[in-house]
Parts: sequence; C-alpha cells; structure tokens
Amino acid sequence: MREEIRRVKLYSVLLVMIWTGLIVALTFLQYLEISNSTERIATMMAESAFTKDELYRKWNTGHGGVYVPVTDDVKPNPYLIHVQDRDIVTDSGRKLTLVNPAYMSRQVYEMAIDTDVIQTHLTSDVLINPVNKPDTWEKLALAKLFGGAQEYVSVDTIDGEKYLRFMRPFVTSEGCLKCHAVQGYSVGEIRGGISVSIPLRKLSDIETNEILLSIITHSLIWVIGLAVLAVGYRKIYDMMYELAESKDKLHELNEQKSAILSSTGEAILGVDSTGIIIFVNPVVEQITGYSRDELLGKSHHIVLQRRNKQGNPLEEADCPVFKTIHDGERRREEQIFRCKNGTFINVEVFAAPIKKGGRVQGAVVSYYDITEQISNRETIKRSLDEKEILLKEIHHRVKNNLQIISSFLSLQKESSGSKETSDALGEAESRVMAMALLHQSLYRSENMSVVRLDAYFHSLLDNMRKNMKSIPIEIIEDVEAVSLPIDTIMCCGLIVNELVMNSIKYAFDEESENPQILFSFKTEGDLCNMTVKDNGRGYPPGLDAASLESLGLPIVINLVKQLGGEYFLGNDGGAYFRVSFRL
Repeated sequence: MREEIRRVKLYSVLLVMIWTGLIVALTFLQYLEISNSTERIATMMAESAFTKDELYRKWNTGHGGVYVPVTDDVKPNPYLIHVQDRDIVTDSGRKLTLVNPAYMSRQVYEMAIDTDVIQTHLTSDVLINPVNKPDTWEKLALAKLFGGAQEYVSVDTIDGEKYLRFMRPFVTSEGCLKCHAVQGYSVGEIRGGISVSIPLRKLSDIETNEILLSIITHSLIWVIGLAVLAVGYRKIYDMMYELAESKDKLHELNEQKSAILSSTGEAILGVDSTGIIIFVNPVVEQITGYSRDELLGKSHHIVLQRRNKQGNPLEEADCPVFKTIHDGERRREEQIFRCKNGTFINVEVFAAPIKKGGRVQGAVVSYYDITEQISNRETIKRSLDEKEILLKEIHHRVKNNLQIISSFLSLQKESSGSKETSDALGEAESRVMAMALLHQSLYRSENMSVVRLDAYFHSLLDNMRKNMKSIPIEIIEDVEAVSLPIDTIMCCGLIVNELVMNSIKYAFDEESENPQILFSFKTEGDLCNMTVKDNGRGYPPGLDAASLESLGLPIVINLVKQLGGEYFLGNDGGAYFRVSFRL
C-alpha cells in the first residue's frame, strides 16, 4: 500500500512539473510575441508617416512648387535665388513667393515640434540649407541608403529617450530638377532621405501592460490546473484506500469459505481480482500434481500453463477466469492443463465471479477431468485479436488527448490580447485538429494500418468550413477513394491544412466574387498528385517559399521532403500549390 501511495505522489509531482513547464513555455512564447510587436508597430507608424510626407512632396513637385503670399513666417527662400520667377506679383499687387517641396516640408516639421505629431526630418549629404544637416544616426542611415539599402530602421536614443528611427531615400524626379539641377543631380539619383522618429515610451508602457496581463492570465490557468490535479490526486488516494479495504474483506471471505470448499469432491480453487491463487482444495493437488504451497500466491494462468482444445497455449486475455474477473459473467469452457509431471489432461472449467457490493472481487474456479469424453469432439477456435483492440483504444485516446490540446489552444486564443498571438494559436489549433481527425479515422477504420483518403480529407475540410468566420469560401473536393499508410496521410493532412488555411487567410477579401478553393488528390500508378488551388489574388511576384520566416509554407516544404516528393507553386487565375510523390 505504501509503495502504491508513493507512486501516486511521484506521478502527481511529475504532472505538476509538466503542467508548470507547459504554462511557463506558453507565457514565455507570448512574452516574445508581445516584445517583438512593439518594434513592428513603431515601424508601421514610421512607414505611414513617411508615406504621408512623400505624397505631399510628390504633389508639390508635380506642380513645380506652389506660390504662397509673402509673410513674416514665409519669406522668399534664399536657396532658390537661381530659380526663374521665384517671386511674382499678382495683378492686384500681392507678392507671392515659390515654395518648393523641401521648404514646404521644413515648415510643416517646425509646426509639429511642440505637438504629438510624429517627428520627421529632411536631410541630405549635400546641403543647400544647413538646417537639413544630418545627425549622427542620419549620417549612418544615409550611408546605408547610398550603399543600396531600400530603408534603414533601428532603435536610437534622443535626449535620453528611446526612439525607433526610420529612413527611406527620396529620389530625384523630373520635377525636382527645377530647384536641384544646379547641384548636378539627374533623374533617378538619390538626393537624401526623410527620417522619422517614433518615441517608444508609450508603446513600451502598452507592452508592459500586455505582458502583465499575459502573466496574470497564465497564472490563473496554472492555478486552475493545479486545483484539478489536486482534486484528481485526492480521488485516486481515496480509491486506493477503498481498494485496500476491499482486499481485506475479500481475504476474510476466502477464509470463511475455505473450509467448505476443501470438503467438496470437485477440484476448486479461488483467485483474487488479479488472478492470483488464494485458495486450493485437495482435489486440485491430486489432479495437477502441484502441492498447495506451490500454487498459492502464483498466477493460476501461468502455473497451470493453460491450453485451448487445439493444444495451443492460451494468452491471458483469452483465459475464461480473467474474463470472468473483468466482466462478472459466468463461463464454462474446455481446456488442457499441463500437470507438474509434464503430462496433459483435458478439463472442463467453470468460472463464477465473487461479487460484493456489485463489484467483482475475484472468482471461484472448478475443474472436471474430461479426457475420455472429448477424444472424438470437433474443435472450435476462439481467439480475440488483442492487437486491433489495443490499437483502436490507443487511437481513441490519442484523438481525445489531441482534442483536449486543441481546446486549450482555443481557450488561449480567445484570451490573447495580440492578434499575432491569436493567429498563431489558431494555426496551431488547426494543425492539432488535423492530426486528431486522422486518429479518429483510424479508430473508426476496420484496418488499423491504412485510412481512406476521401473520408479523412472530407472530415478535415468540413472542420475548416465550420471554423470559417469571415468570408464565405466554397471548398471543392476532388479526392480519389484510395487508402494510404498512416505516416503518409499524416504528412498529406498537415500539408493540406497549411495550404487551405493560407488561401482562406490571404487569397480573398470582402470584395472577392465567388471565392473558391479546389483540393484534388489523384493517383497514376504509384505517383500521387495533390493540388490546392484558389481563385484569389495569387502569390506575390518573385515569392521564395523556402526563405519565408513564417511557419506556413516552410512547414509545407519540410513535409514534402518527408514524403520524398517535389512541389510546384505559381499563379493561374489564383494561387496553386502542387505536391507530387511516390508511394
């Protein structure tokens, strides 16, 4: 009893450690996601500010500059003295001066200094106006741009505060030559850049709050999990004590009946709930040749070396005594016993359950020597395929466990404060469900080694249809009714899951007409061709799937390698991805 309690405590500690490790891992992953999102958001804000300024400059440049009234704040630009008609006078006598894109941008930047508007700065390595002189960071950024970089982004410190700084080049256009031709620029040359500075303090505060919320949420889930484990431990602990009490009562019962059973003329023995012999009468000793001491405490199945009527050794699962112990039903069966001296005798076995409080505590087994009676009987083979039953149970349990994991991921997704995290958890939930559906198909299949493709993929795609929340997309199936090995179908299922999810997420928008996704699986001899095609926007030009940092297409490529196959992707009225492999 002490050993059993020690095991339960050990298993409980292991479960707590595993549960704690899982929560810590999930918390850490979400922390990384939140931490990375701050800089991404700041970069998006900087790109938006740059795009806005660039559009203003293009508008001004497209008009060759604009004329505005001369005031105390807007005076003729001394750096445009070489431009013809820099200053004009209207028919009414009003003085106007030419404002080029650089002059306009600088005045707008000066207006934004004391506001919450994102700060931008026009700069160049060849200066006309000293105000545009680059600082240390901008000099480095300009060097990167002149070296061929499309943009330069990094975190810098300004007046003791952290900023995300962003710079893209501005390129000389035909309209720019009006003011900058005297500097020797030609169309297409880089004149400088616009730098954008995003303060990270507010974003860092938001990041801290999200991290704190994540820690609190995961801590609450961890505490709930510990509570569930504690309740389960207590129930198991109580069940162990009940079992010990039942054994004690069964021992008393056996002692009370031993005197009666010893006096009968039949060979009778008693076994406990595990099949261990706890009582034998003298007739058993006479028939088998074993003494009482040689039988007590041993497994009745092993010591008597049971065989069926055909003379084949019986597996423990086929033993009628064990069946009676398990289901509480009476049984009568013919068997062959091996006696101590090596001879075999034919016996008729009667097994009756010992019940107390509706629970089977053991069994009483009686034997009759029927060697002479069965010399001319026909034999009947009865056996159970334990392997199939065990495999079905394994697949059933694996399917249940995967569905539990999927539920946890779904709960975590709903509680996530980050869209990126929610999307990532949603993708993980979809992958887990793809594996769970395969085990469900195996559980329902008559053959444990293969699964029908059409049934499995229909379940997989139907699950994706049910979880489609935004755009109603028609998913068309064209799958041959063939069966494949488990490992192959697992890879195929995960590939289809990733490709269809990518189409659902990226191929369509709310304005798409009749959005469709076609999935087909065809075979030509031992060659299998699997295609996912949509009528959406298609892949971006020059896409290199192997170099992507996201999980989707790289996962698909790795799975294709596991199949030993090849993949082809491109656009044909939408994106298509075809996988070919041999069985």
